[in-house]
Amino acid sequence: MRKTVMAILLMLCMILSCSAGCAENIFLESEAGENGYVTYPAVNDENQNEWLQTRLHIADALILLRGGAEITGETAVYSFTAADGTPYTSIRFTQRGKIRFGRYGENTVAVIFDHMTGEEVSADVLFTDVDEAQSALDAYVDEKVLPHLNSYLDATDLLPVPMENVSLSPQGLTIHYSSDRFSFFSGNSGAVEIKYYELSDILHENVAEALLQKADAEAVRTAAAQGFLQGMPELKVDAPLHDALAAYGTLTEPDYVADGEIYEMEAPQYRGVQLLSARGAEYDEAALITGVR
Repeated sequence: MRKTVMAILLMLCMILSCSAGCAENIFLESEAGENGYVTYPAVNDENQNEWLQTRLHIADALILLRGGAEITGETAVYSFTAADGTPYTSIRFTQRGKIRFGRYGENTVAVIFDHMTGEEVSADVLFTDVDEAQSALDAYVDEKVLPHLNSYLDATDLLPVPMENVSLSPQGLTIHYSSDRFSFFSGNSGAVEIKYYELSDILHENVAEALLQKADAEAVRTAAAQGFLQGMPELKVDAPLHDALAAYGTLTEPDYVADGEIYEMEAPQYRGVQLLSARGAEYDEAALITGVR
């Protein structure tokens, strides 16, 4: 079954996040197969569609889907307008399931393009000096990511970071690794999200204003009063712990505090966020989140 999954307004409510400069002719299409589905981006231009399907490996995913493979494909889109008026769009396509010789795997491919010309852009659009940015990102991953990964993970190939495979979201820049370079215990490909404020020194001034968001103290207090961190309502005090762990993965075995357990999640957008629960929560399906930090 093949259907169009609505255009831009519906996508805003779901997995599509856009700024005021969001391009209006990007939409999502979805194809369901016997053992999965693939949701992918499309535009009205046939040549651009063909390029997207090839560049993001969508065509490969559809072949597997139509062949009966257990596979899902998901798309995330983020658009913004730079200070000079140029609209940029970041698209990432993730396929997961039995995509590697019948074994579970995950693969994410990301692209950023100028929405006026339809041409892919390189990292020099985002960074004032690409070489400096490469060094800064390598240092960041080396100092702030590697030391906190499970020591049993094979993370020897995280550097240099793949500057050619990054995606953007409202919160930050995500570095996506190929599965043969870095994978989590779940089998999902490794990824690291870095918040924009941590990149402020190296972001190009043309895009910095659009990507950097000013802190809103009142919004932080309001979210905290409701039991979650600003921008992360899905991780909320008194919500089921195991639902969150199933959705976002676990990075390491739980650590312990005097009266409970601490969980870190695999999903890159929650790097540095910890969920707290009562002692024994690891084996208690009814356990609730008692704190988020």
